Amino acid sequence: HHGPGGTTATTCSTSASAPAGSRWPSRPAAPSTTARWRTCAWPPSTLASPAGGWPRALAEVAVVFLLQLVLFQLPEEIGFTGFLQHHWQDRYSPMKLTLYVALLWALWHLTDHFAEEGWGLEQLISAPVVFAMEFVSLFFARALFVWFYNRTGFSVLLVAIFHASFDASI
Repeated sequence: HHGPGGTTATTCSTSASAPAGSRWPSRPAAPSTTARWRTCAWPPSTLASPAGGWPRALAEVAVVFLLQLVLFQLPEEIGFTGFLQHHWQDRYSPMKLTLYVALLWALWHLTDHFAEEGWGLEQLISAPVVFAMEFVSLFFARALFVWFYNRTGFSVLLVAIFHASFDASI
């Protein structure tokens, strides 16, 4: 059974409500099928130890986290949270504050698009779409950061740690 592009697809039929030969299992009908469903949805190879083992993998994530925190998130949050958001908090409602900071934050991240994709005509044409997608995702992230900043007694460091933990895990 081959999926798109000739890749081998896993065939699953462990649930009473899943059609035979279905590539995607439905939720199992009975608890006894749960283990088989999980194995089908996430084959054992997915759950195998990473190369070098778990201690090495966790150490790599910790290093990425620290680098992200020191080089990117802390400076970014000092600017966007500690300066901009802090100065605009009394001026705007939380929703407007989130909207305005997210707009500027999306513009800031638009440079990543050009750094990765180049500065050609295609990239300039796609920039508004990239900006819109960035804005939507960053709006929701900023809403969390606005709430978190206010709930932690205006701690830029805790917002930056929260931000870095997310970025290090993706």
